[in-house]
Amino acid sequence: MTSGAWSPDNTRILTTSDDRTARIWDATTGHHHLTLTGHTSALSGGAWSPDNTRILTTSYDGTARIWNATTGHHHLTLTGHTSSLTSGAWTEPEPV
Repeated sequence: MTSGAWSPDNTRILTTSDDRTARIWDATTGHHHLTLTGHTSALSGGAWSPDNTRILTTSYDGTARIWNATTGHHHLTLTGHTSSLTSGAWTEPEPV
């Protein structure tokens, strides 16, 4: 495992790994819910969106990916870096 993160509501845990996957776990039972696949190199980090609906993963393949936290559907790949990405983070929107 390369990183771990609690969901903002403390019900799930996100782990990332050298095996090029991210996994979502039930924080109470330890039951495995989803495996996120698609990166071509080891994952270096992961983060939950503040509203629990999305996950950001970063990888040594130079990309970041955004996923649906419930279905595991891949939404977007961020590309352009010429080297590894080692972390990523979400921010809270400013109140209107």
